[in-house]
Amino acid sequence: MTFIKEPKRGRFDVNIGDKPKLTSKGLVKKYLVAFSEIFKNKCSRWIIIAGCLRFWAGNAVAYFTGKYFDIFKDHNVNFTFDNLI
Repeated sequence: MTFIKEPKRGRFDVNIGDKPKLTSKGLVKKYLVAFSEIFKNKCSRWIIIAGCLRFWAGNAVAYFTGKYFDIFKDHNVNFTFDNLI
């Protein structure tokens, strides 16, 4: 039987002991501060990067499948219906 050690709790929490500060920042400034908070956490940084790569991979596949299947002129209707699924 293998025992697995429980991970340390709160290791990904940023500013865990800080109280929220009331400031009169503009909307853009608040957005930039919140955006920078994402990249302070290593886990959320990698998730954002993976999501961006996945998005661009989907665009590349959508673009190149049309170019690839363009050589099969007889099966254009089949490709259209298969692409809907």
